[in-house]
Amino acid sequence: MRLHHLLLAVFATLACTLLASALEFQPIGFEAIGMGGAGVACAKGSMAGYYNPALLAHSRYTTEVNLSLGAGLKEYNLLDSANKLSKLDMSSFNNMSNTNFDFSTGKFGTFTAADRSNIVSIQGIWNSLGSNNGIDISPAVALGVQVLNVGVGIYTTGDATAVAHINPNQNQLIFKQDNVADIAGTGKTGTVYFQYNPVTDKYTYNAFDASGASMGDLGAQFSGLPGAQQSFLTNVSYNKNLTPTTYNNTSIEVAINDNNNGGNNNYIAVRGLVLNEIPISYAHAIPIPEKFGTLAVGGSLKLISGITYDQKVSVNTQDSTIQDDLTKNSKTTMTGTIDLGAIYNPPVVKNLSIGVVMKDLTSPKFDYADGGSAPVDPQARMGVDYSLWHDRVDFAADLDLTKNAGLDAHNYQYACVGANFHPASWFSLRAGAMNNLADSTLGPIGTIGLGFGLKWFQLDLAAESSFKTTTVQDSTIPSYAKINLALVSKW
Repeated sequence: MRLHHLLLAVFATLACTLLASALEFQPIGFEAIGMGGAGVACAKGSMAGYYNPALLAHSRYTTEVNLSLGAGLKEYNLLDSANKLSKLDMSSFNNMSNTNFDFSTGKFGTFTAADRSNIVSIQGIWNSLGSNNGIDISPAVALGVQVLNVGVGIYTTGDATAVAHINPNQNQLIFKQDNVADIAGTGKTGTVYFQYNPVTDKYTYNAFDASGASMGDLGAQFSGLPGAQQSFLTNVSYNKNLTPTTYNNTSIEVAINDNNNGGNNNYIAVRGLVLNEIPISYAHAIPIPEKFGTLAVGGSLKLISGITYDQKVSVNTQDSTIQDDLTKNSKTTMTGTIDLGAIYNPPVVKNLSIGVVMKDLTSPKFDYADGGSAPVDPQARMGVDYSLWHDRVDFAADLDLTKNAGLDAHNYQYACVGANFHPASWFSLRAGAMNNLADSTLGPIGTIGLGFGLKWFQLDLAAESSFKTTTVQDSTIPSYAKINLALVSKW
């Protein structure tokens, strides 16, 4: 498994789809990203159509427009393993399975201590992968426009995921040689299976003739060969349990070539689902007695273009094959759905807003090229926002009410908190944190954001970063990180 093959599988998915989408409630836009992802009760401008359309009833400005571009990366137990494999000298591993053993003459090449160390390292890395690994690249583009209590937008969120699925039973250094002529000087042609122990530097074998019958212990025949090496005779022994079934079920050689040979045990699963949403949103204040506070409801009618990718890539696939397969295994679906939201301001606590939003209520589905489908389940999230100092400071919190399944086989249910200090229309400083309650793989995530410039043209920067770290190419990086750049205009 080469590192650049793995990365190419993910980036090729993105290149083919432009962007690919996940099913978690992904923070996009500008303000909410810096506030720990909280926006259901406080995204009152051009991103209200995404977070909660009811907030259009409480817009701060007559018109707000934003264009944002962001990208995130999640990594757990995959890139570092792939990088370590790419750095190791694979020649000893390849020689062992191809030319290092000659069963016709009783000669074989020896391995140095460095060779044996590489072989043990390769086997150890393979064993450590399992299925709890993955890389996930999540770009996002958002164009939002708010005019009074109406909003329109183009929202594209994304995930391109790669997860290595490794059969933990296929980890033995067992190799096969076909069409071996004159095995041990017997004049017979057949197949030889042999197993190597890098700790003891010894081999065991079992040979089968053309009819498939085991040839048994060939020690006497090897001893009678005039060219046989003494080291071969003392380091190679017969093993009756080394059968074709043992080879197929436990060999690391079979595992590495598994998907190329039509197997289904060892492969890299590359998946993508692009969701380009075009919503039209509207909010309306519901007249209720003042003693009960204020209430507004809103909705978004969304047209969605979905492009799916789903491909199993062999761990030793070449670059061109990855690109070709991903192109062939794409499918586009057009559909629509609705979002509904509400925002309530109680009379007893001044400046408190309580919001709830339900997204994708019709459970739209997007077809895969192989005949399957990817459903987008409805999402529900609630949020609160408390403002003070004449609406110059906001404290907000969101909570996913539903557990959302991501393409990377992890579940997502976020709790988000954040604060926004915006003393003037041309400046804002934000900070927050978010945590996935359904899965601890990424750990707590810290966020920060800064907006500045003229009221009618502002630059906004935001970032998210996990406090958990991983190692890639000997460098420590966050297990999850995201950056976002936005241009915002208000008037």
